[in-house]
Amino acid sequence: MQVPTAEREVLQVEVAARPWRRVPLLPAAVVAAVAAGVVWLVHDSMVDDAYITLTYARTLAFHGEWGMIPGMPANSATSPLNVLVLAAFTFVLRSAVHAAGALFIVSAVVLALALRRAAIESGMPSWLGLLGAAAVAFNPLLLSTVGLEMPMAAALLGLLLVSATGRRPLLFGVVAGLLVMTRVDLALFPLIVLFGRPSLLRAWWKWLISALVVTAPWYAFSWLHFGSLVPDTLLIKTWRADWSGYYVATGFEFFYRLTPVPVSLVMVITVAGILCAVGLCLARAAGKGTAAWPWALLGIGGVAHYCAYSLLKVPPYHWYYAPLVIGATIALAGAGGLVAARGRKAFVATVGAVLVASQVVFALGWGMPWRGAPIMTNWGLTADYARIGRAVKEIVGDRAVASPGEIGLLAYFCDCTIVDQFSDRGFVSDALKDRIDQSGALGRTFFQLNYWHFEPVERRPVDFVMRRVMGPGDPFWTISSTTHPPSHLVIEPAPR
Repeated sequence: MQVPTAEREVLQVEVAARPWRRVPLLPAAVVAAVAAGVVWLVHDSMVDDAYITLTYARTLAFHGEWGMIPGMPANSATSPLNVLVLAAFTFVLRSAVHAAGALFIVSAVVLALALRRAAIESGMPSWLGLLGAAAVAFNPLLLSTVGLEMPMAAALLGLLLVSATGRRPLLFGVVAGLLVMTRVDLALFPLIVLFGRPSLLRAWWKWLISALVVTAPWYAFSWLHFGSLVPDTLLIKTWRADWSGYYVATGFEFFYRLTPVPVSLVMVITVAGILCAVGLCLARAAGKGTAAWPWALLGIGGVAHYCAYSLLKVPPYHWYYAPLVIGATIALAGAGGLVAARGRKAFVATVGAVLVASQVVFALGWGMPWRGAPIMTNWGLTADYARIGRAVKEIVGDRAVASPGEIGLLAYFCDCTIVDQFSDRGFVSDALKDRIDQSGALGRTFFQLNYWHFEPVERRPVDFVMRRVMGPGDPFWTISSTTHPPSHLVIEPAPR
């Protein structure tokens, strides 16, 4: 049966009074151990964009510079917070790849404990939070984003839920600020939670000050030093992007054509979560199910994020769907918790276990360890690019080489001066001019304000050029992936 409102409020006060230092060690240890196993499973399958971030982290950790290539400042890291945290781990562990694994483990533990706490505060079984965290962490799409910012975003969304269930404006402000530093577009989640929890809205000065303390230093520095408030990826990812007419709104169809089984798993859980979020909204309107309302707000946030990206017609990079998947899964867990609180614990536990088990079975069946992510669009696998990147280093030495179109893995394993729009800000000038010319009045104003302090620079001259040629070639230079047929890379002197 559902916990009465008065008793639930007493429970929330009692739980809130417990200090954070009383961390449930056994659940934390189990989650950490499982997450470490997941890291081993996926460590050779991180996508190219993840290695862009890892290259940023390595450059910051070992050279104290912001960019992919030492001596070439750039601002193409979508997630400043992800780079900063990864750089800290890299400095200690001496490997950005190991740092990505460590961050995934920490994020998984934080997510599990946050959902567990939120479940207790909502009058739900504590194991419901752990089950919800497992459903997020084992999702094929989320596992395809390891190394990117989405595992950390999931942990922060768990903390955002805790701030909403316990009505903690200071925590809300800090987490909202961290979400914005993770990805600017994730601001949609705290905005929706804010208006869905009027008690937080009334304590506006507490969350506003804490959010500004977290975000203002970095964004002021970025705007003045790099010349852009929002990272260049917003410009890069929408500049001359050709996805054969596919956008976020039609992206599920695109990925389903490539790998139908993992995408089907993602879609089943996501659609179920969206339906649960709708049901919780209807229950809220009828004055019922208020305990799960904060959980529904995160589901609404995921849908709002998806709708915003669909309206903007941005290309369907697979990690753009992660906020929807995370939010929908949390809403699904909240609906399950509500049912469990009414006495149907066995039913909820069984359904939840089946959903998680299906994801685990797929993950183990994809490979041990994975050679490539199940949901991605990279031309080559990590092993291909690692082999070629080291060879490129021997060829070019200290000279510059133009990337063939995918730069992250090559830059990481080559550890050389490899140039394209992600590493060389000389490309930004051309991209900015094109976007301003193509945008409407609102978009034009945004880009002009964002790059108000930007000072154009010349492109870095290159000595070599790498090209991708369809079809297999020399086996050493041939690449392929789980979603692309064989092709091969060619390196040749740059034309003069």
